[in-house]
Amino acid sequence: MSSATVLFVLERVLAHEEQAPGSYGILGAFGPGFSAELTLLKWADTEAPQPKPAHLEQLGNELKRVA
Repeated sequence: MSSATVLFVLERVLAHEEQAPGSYGILGAFGPGFSAELTLLKWADTEAPQPKPAHLEQLGNELKRVA
């Protein structure tokens, strides 16, 4: 495995470790040559209702209008 390893590590962290809501983490990997990927993660409060993206709500309204 190469830089795709971070996805396996992320899966393990999500399955086996609990993070405090609002806490941050950095997901980083190095690829071939001089390449690197970095992502800033923020753990959401899974108990609180999550807002829907506005474009999905608009799409739902358009589908109701057509149906």
